[in-house]
Amino acid sequence: PNRGKFFEDNMIQRAVLPNGVVVLTEEMKQTQIAAVNFWIGVGSSFETPLTNGISHFFEHAVFKGTEKKDGLKIVSSIERKGGMINANTSRSSTRLYARVPAAEVANAIGVIGEMLTCPLFKASEMKLEREVILEEIRGTLDSPEELVEELFNVAVWGKTGHGLPVTGTLTSVRRLGRAHLLEHH
Repeated sequence: PNRGKFFEDNMIQRAVLPNGVVVLTEEMKQTQIAAVNFWIGVGSSFETPLTNGISHFFEHAVFKGTEKKDGLKIVSSIERKGGMINANTSRSSTRLYARVPAAEVANAIGVIGEMLTCPLFKASEMKLEREVILEEIRGTLDSPEELVEELFNVAVWGKTGHGLPVTGTLTSVRRLGRAHLLEHH
């Protein structure tokens, strides 16, 4: 079927770096905005009941600081230039992403790349972030719609990675610490 001129003008290009990282690019001449997405092929389906929530914890933890930037500098280095940065975890992957003015694409790639390669995982920051995640889990337990989804997944998949909650459980997340994050990294 005809997908229209927009798709005809934009071609996705694929390259594989020497370290195995796959890079997909698509130039969209009609826009002045760039989207930068880093997908890591690990999510909650790769976890066990003991490590449940580590991918989600990692997603939070990389925003707390690197060897060169604290958490505030990470976010401000994108947002002060008109962009936004965020992340999410699913059963199959963890994604860090930014939307920035096209002229800032190299900066966004650099910031997210640094977050993923040089996170500090400071114990004091991880303790605070664990509490944030525990509050997210409590919110799920208070939401009938979200709770039913979690119960459904356990009923279908059992206590395998696919059946475990993406955020982890109150018990599993309380156990997770810096050593788990370093091993996950």
